[in-house]
Amino acid sequence: MAESFFQAPLIGLPVVGDPDRAALAIAELDQRCRKLDDPELGGWVHEFCNDPVRRRLLESIFCNSPFLTQCALGDVRFLRQVLAEGPDTVFTHISGRLKDELSREMDRDRLMAELRRARRRVALLVALADITGHWPLERVTQALSDFADAALSAAISHLLLAAAEVGDLVLADPDFPEDDSGYVALAMGKLGARELNYSSDIDLIILYEPMKVDYRGSRSIQETFVRMTRRLVQILQDRTADGYVARVDLRLRPDPGATQVAIPCAAAQAYYTARGENWERAAMIKARPAAGDLALGRHFLDELAGFVWRERMDFWMIRDIQAIKQRINAERGGGEIEFLGHNIKVGRGGIREIEFFAQTQQLIFGGRDPYLRCLRTVEALTTLAEAGCIDDRVADELTEAYEFLRQLEHRLQMVDDQQTQTLPGDAVEMTRLAGFMGFDDVDDFRVALFHHLHRVEAHYSVLFEDAADPATPLALDLTGEVAKDQSIALLGEMGFAAPAPAFDHLRKWHDGGLRATRDPRALRLLVTLIPRILETVAKRADPDGVLDRFGEFLTNLCAGVRCLSLLAANPAQLELLVEIVATAPALRDLVGRQPDRLEGALAAGVRNPLPERRLLFADSAEALGKATDLQSAVEIAARWANDHRFQIAVGVLRHAIDATDAGHVLSDIADAMVDHLHRRLAGELVGAEGGPPGGAMVVLAYGPYGARELTVRSPLDILFVHDTDVAATAFHPRLARRLTTILSAPTACGPICEIDLGPSPWGAGGPIVTSFDAFEAHHGGGANAAQLRALAQARVVSGPPEFAKRIADTVGNLLARTQNRSIFRASLADPADRWDLRRRPGGLDDLDSLVRGLQLRHVPANPDLLAVPVPIALARLGALGLIDEARLKRLIDAYHLLRQIDNMVAVVVGTSFERVSTSAGTRSVLVRAGDEPDFAALAAAAENATRTVQAAFGEFVAAGDGGPA
Repeated sequence: MAESFFQAPLIGLPVVGDPDRAALAIAELDQRCRKLDDPELGGWVHEFCNDPVRRRLLESIFCNSPFLTQCALGDVRFLRQVLAEGPDTVFTHISGRLKDELSREMDRDRLMAELRRARRRVALLVALADITGHWPLERVTQALSDFADAALSAAISHLLLAAAEVGDLVLADPDFPEDDSGYVALAMGKLGARELNYSSDIDLIILYEPMKVDYRGSRSIQETFVRMTRRLVQILQDRTADGYVARVDLRLRPDPGATQVAIPCAAAQAYYTARGENWERAAMIKARPAAGDLALGRHFLDELAGFVWRERMDFWMIRDIQAIKQRINAERGGGEIEFLGHNIKVGRGGIREIEFFAQTQQLIFGGRDPYLRCLRTVEALTTLAEAGCIDDRVADELTEAYEFLRQLEHRLQMVDDQQTQTLPGDAVEMTRLAGFMGFDDVDDFRVALFHHLHRVEAHYSVLFEDAADPATPLALDLTGEVAKDQSIALLGEMGFAAPAPAFDHLRKWHDGGLRATRDPRALRLLVTLIPRILETVAKRADPDGVLDRFGEFLTNLCAGVRCLSLLAANPAQLELLVEIVATAPALRDLVGRQPDRLEGALAAGVRNPLPERRLLFADSAEALGKATDLQSAVEIAARWANDHRFQIAVGVLRHAIDATDAGHVLSDIADAMVDHLHRRLAGELVGAEGGPPGGAMVVLAYGPYGARELTVRSPLDILFVHDTDVAATAFHPRLARRLTTILSAPTACGPICEIDLGPSPWGAGGPIVTSFDAFEAHHGGGANAAQLRALAQARVVSGPPEFAKRIADTVGNLLARTQNRSIFRASLADPADRWDLRRRPGGLDDLDSLVRGLQLRHVPANPDLLAVPVPIALARLGALGLIDEARLKRLIDAYHLLRQIDNMVAVVVGTSFERVSTSAGTRSVLVRAGDEPDFAALAAAAENATRTVQAAFGEFVAAGDGGPA
């Protein structure tokens, strides 16, 4: 049997709707083999065509595509090669020849002929891989894009070598003429995203950098590169007897009506900075250097990142892009979804709507999350869903539609190699197209097509058209007195217990009675949002109270346009804000001052798994690496740290993160900031005034920070230990003061960390700095009970590795040598602050004191008790028989309950404990955190937990030796 790559029966091949046409083409194939006078080739074709499975493949092509038929009949040997070796192997051969041979071709006519021959071969190869299902859509578009890149590269290499040959240029490396040439082609659109379609134009922006070019010509450098670019277009685009390579479109360059086809980098940069429009920002998402001086292209795009990716979303940018799409609809008949004659690219529900959907969401969230800056449309939809920016179902449905429509686009273009996305206008041709798509029945094809188009239209309308000016089903009239009674009645039907005051609230908002809506844009946004706000508030258990608190939020709002833009652009942010307003007054106050926090929380996707420590360190290092000086480093660090803390707070509020996980991640965030800034400051001080390498100082964490039990409101307890005598140098105290000041300094985003500068176990307020010798000597004999307890929680956060290990080992040795001393301490907190579950009598501090005291009394015999979280320490103490099983269970249960409630209290009210009982929403999230049926039961459970700790505390202290009472 004939050798063939395609061995098995192929599923989903195009329908052979015209067997006579297919038979004629196969007969022509046989005739051409005879003319080639190649018996082996003729025998192969004869055997291949007599095999029903393989013949079916050729028939499906010959019946449906005159263009592919010409490609196959005109190059029979190549057809055999693809069918025998498979598309992957043959494509690799073609790509290798373009790169290794044609990039050195000096004869322009020969180069043009070879590129066109290669293009026809790639067209046939890709079609076979696509039609047989051997390649998925991503591989098809990748191959088409890779070929375009290679052809573009070969043409540019030829032109650079030609310019060097006549003495216009001196190339940096004649063996690799594109490298450091100062001339680059940026790929845009589908080529930039490596999503090129079957007969697509290639969109390019041609740039050059005069400072990189060794130019020796008699004309101006601009004239030379403009002429080179025009020749580049001719090489690729001119039709000859061999066809063409690609149509080239240079109209995406800056100000195409007034600029040359090749532009200096500085001029392009200046244009985008001063005059760049929002549609150009969207276009630049897909930009990449495709050929020429790739390093120059990457540098240019890096410099342009600030223009494309704004950290703050611009709502008016979305309106601009929406207006562009509306103009496309008006100009190209995109008003309704049709069957005959519908344009599947720019028409309703088409490919362009999916691309616009993805690109605008990338622009909204990609400024804050580089993970979202994908080139490919499907990848963008996937990452947006993973980050929580769009719903998983929306991403899946748009992806399915995109793949179907792109396949249909390719079939349309395969017929006659025409760049078209318009469906046939007559029933006969539509039936043929349905068969080419593999549908036996044209009605089945219609159903599938409309299924995808209507899905896309629905998702796009929600995002763009409905989102801009939503038509609300609420018949609410806030403009006059005529319909006031009906509006109040409607509010009552929605669940408001006091609809008249609710109406007055809304009327005040509508009439511009808020400071935040003095700007007409803000007022327009709020009026647009009122129906959504009402619908979202009405879902809460206490809609009247939530509406009141939402009004307080708006009254105190600082940045009306900014915040309302966020809410108008993304319904999920409004849902989150209403949840915060209803349940968490501390977060509400924060969002009122810094509305960007909402965007950051959703962009990161609080439903995603918590980030690992190493990933947090890597991400923070990358963020701080962009800082140009210390001040910018502080601002970046504050934004990074507070964004992550807010994301954790939202996760806690939504019960997606428990107290233990939150404490670990919050500690990791603090560790990353302390370590990065400690190393940076130490390096700067050493460079400026000399000093020990790396500072030779460690930062030691203790308290909840040392135990990794931070909440979003916890200050950091830290101690500085250095390896030289304080009297010998002021270097270490100065470094400690600067680090403490920078970490706690106020910024627009808040401080990087809250540092506890009050009295510590080691002395008065301020950073406590001690030498290693003094630290070791003091704890070896004179440390008091509070210092020993703190030492039992201590861990090294930052410092030179060798010195850090020395400190950690020393702490362990000091604790192991602790004598049998009384180190228990009862809490002195005001019992009136009953929701201060850390400091109140019987709270978390008392439980920690109890556990650390027992640990230290028994450490000499059991060193594995050290430096472990409270629940693990309790379990080990129980295993040693130091705590009976019943008491052990009660203490562990008390710890977990108190930690969960304390964590939630920190999120919802911060340190304003009197706000705990102010709203039903706040009480409800606390009740859920404590897993109790109601608020009274929660308060009783917390009281019982603290009594359990107090009882154990008293009995163990009374026991004297720390054994079980």
